[in-house]
Amino acid sequence: MMLPEHNEAIQRQLRDLNKRTKPVLDEQKWELITRAMAYSYNGAAADYSSSVRAVFGN
Repeated sequence: MMLPEHNEAIQRQLRDLNKRTKPVLDEQKWELITRAMAYSYNGAAADYSSSVRAVFGN
């Protein structure tokens, strides 16, 4: 049997584990993402994922 305080602490820890932080991107990464989006938006790519592959080389 668990005390309510223990159950609350476990739930709080699980919530904290699931929290995501925003990635910190440097100026160069932002430039690459901006280029990929512009490339896709201008119709040079079939979809966004292919433009990202074209810029990042993945």
